[in-house]
Order: sequence, then C-alpha cells, then structure tokens
Amino acid sequence: MHRRKIERYKLSDFINEKLSKDDIYVEFNLNEWIMGKIVDISMNGIGFEIDQLEYTKFRELINSNELYIKIHYSNEVILAETKIAWKIVIKEKEKPIVKGGLFFTIMESESKLKLATLLESIRNKI
Repeated sequence: MHRRKIERYKLSDFINEKLSKDDIYVEFNLNEWIMGKIVDISMNGIGFEIDQLEYTKFRELINSNELYIKIHYSNEVILAETKIAWKIVIKEKEKPIVKGGLFFTIMESESKLKLATLLESIRNKI
C-alpha cells in the first residue's frame, strides 16, 4: 500500500553525466556535521543512508527524534529541521549502516524554493 501523499524521487534513477552521487548529499548535525547519502527526496522529506559512522555518533543518531540537516546540491544549501519517520540499522563489517526516512518540520521559504527547484530539475532529468 502506498501511503505517501507526495511522490519521492529516487536519486539513483537520475545519476548521469550532469549529476553524480557526490553532487547531492545530506549533512546531519550530531554535535558536528556528519555526511550521508540521499536515497530519495520529496517536498515532505528524504530517505537517507549513512555508513562508516563512529559508535558515539551512531548512538546519538539512533537516540534522536529530531535532527537539523543541510542538503547540498550544486552550489546550493537547503536547511531544515526534521523528525525521524523511521530508521533501521544494518550491521556490515565493523561499522553499522543506518538507513532511514526524515520528514521536514521546519524549513524557511528560501529553502523551500530551492528544494522545489531541485525537484523540478530531477523531474526534468537534470
């Protein structure tokens, strides 16, 4: 059953010569900024993945309900306060991989406009 109100765009479908996976990413504020991968994105939130996270940051992320994030793409930065919708931990090798979903709770109008522009670019296949 599909319960999302707004469709998310899976970024791996749009990686090409104009957009690499290094061109768009998310940073989480866990007493310092920690970088993660954006799996999918919409006007309401993002899916994310973080690997190679040290144990103290891992515990902090797992115990968090709200996070401040920065979404980076091209030369733009989108700031948002988010709530964790879901999270799962996968043990691989020495360090865990955290996958999850965030929904935006607070975002200033300038960041909303930047996000809408990014999504329009994605819809137009960058």
